[in-house]
Amino acid sequence: MGLSQPSSVTQLPDGCLRLVVREWNRDRFWQITERERFVSWEPWRLCATQDCA
Repeated sequence: MGLSQPSSVTQLPDGCLRLVVREWNRDRFWQITERERFVSWEPWRLCATQDCA
């Protein structure tokens, strides 16, 4: 799986980040969210749309 640069970066109220990226050569989007600021991340999750709705 190859991912492009983030199409969306959101800072959550607790300071953690959420990134949304598009998969290369596919019309699929993936999301990842920090668990703890600067420490660890959740696993990548496939999103239905670019908005991860």
